[in-house]
Formats: sequence, C-alpha cells, structure tokens
Amino acid sequence: MKVFLTDRITLEKVDEQNLEALRNLRNDPSVNHFLASPATVSAEEQVAWFRKTDPLRNIYFLVFVNDEPAGYCMLKHIDDSRAAEPGIILTRRKLHYSSAGSLLTIAFLDFCHCFFGIVAFHGNVLHSNESALKNYDWFDTVVKAEDEKQKVLSAAMPYAEMPKVNKLRDALRKLENYTGKFRITANEQELQNLPQHYACEQVSIEIS
Repeated sequence: MKVFLTDRITLEKVDEQNLEALRNLRNDPSVNHFLASPATVSAEEQVAWFRKTDPLRNIYFLVFVNDEPAGYCMLKHIDDSRAAEPGIILTRRKLHYSSAGSLLTIAFLDFCHCFFGIVAFHGNVLHSNESALKNYDWFDTVVKAEDEKQKVLSAAMPYAEMPKVNKLRDALRKLENYTGKFRITANEQELQNLPQHYACEQVSIEIS
C-alpha cells in the first residue's frame, strides 16, 4: 500500500515484506539516539515486535522523498475517542529539500485527520530530542507529565482548530503548492487490514 502525500513525498505501509527496511532505518545512528529504547534491534526482535503489534491500533510507514528512502512515520495507540500518537523520523542523509520536514509533518497529520478521523494528537518526546520539541511549538499542546527523561505532550484543542497549524498549512500552500489532497494505491486485503478509516473527499483510493 502506498500513500502519495505530495508530488515528492510518498509513504509505503510497513508489512513483513519491507519490515527489514524499517529495522535498518530504526537502527541508523542518526535515528536511534532519539528513541526511548536506542539499543540496536535484531531481525528476529523486529519480527517478534511487529507480530505482536495490533495493526488496527497502530500503523507504520516508510517515507520516500523524491523516490529516495528518507525515514519513517507512524500513528500509534489509536483509541476510540480518535486520539493517537504520531511520530515522524527523518534520517540526516541529504535526501530531502529544506522544507521537507514541515511539509511531511503537515501532510501526514492532515492525512491522519481526514482518513483515520484523528481529532487529537499526543506524544512522548525525549528531552534530548530538541528538534522534535521545537516542532511541537507549532502545535497547541500542553505538558501532561514529565520526568528526567521525557515530556508527555497532549493537544490543548482539536487538530482542525490549531491556529499555528492552519497558518503553516497556508504557507505551504503558497511555497510548496500543497493541496491537502492524497492518493492511496492498495489492494482490498490491505484496506481491510487498516485501522478504522473513513471515506473523505480529500483522499482518493485506487484498487490495485
């Protein structure tokens, strides 16, 4: 299954066929020091983790920018209130243009909002991950809990009402021709194995 967020950014849903690519990205030194569990993961450990992950509550994607692997993203812990924890990890390889991070963030969250119906996002961020904490400044979040290792951040208002997000989206429309329209290519089985999702005019689905 592929999701075309923009003309340059594509997501590929993680399954057991491309799970090794996710493991390699997760173990990349430019990535794993930002993770709560930075230890190197073996192929066997990755498969065991993936098989016990609830696919109806959690979904992972490989990220491609200009057809080059650039990182991965996920939507985790989707609950019945349509709240969930997003995550976006870009490697430090020079595979993306300067605004790729902002465009990927807004496009991915917009996609999750309109397709999976997510109305509120939350997340756990390490104190050492200064770039992620800075990115959260664009979202109206409050600190729900904090310890010596990380902050637990929660949305202070519904995603659609966040003024900074709307301002950034408007800027991306002008600078990057961002449309907020998405295309999915998938087969019937892949669609059935997704978390609960909704028909919406911003997302077109092509059955392969």
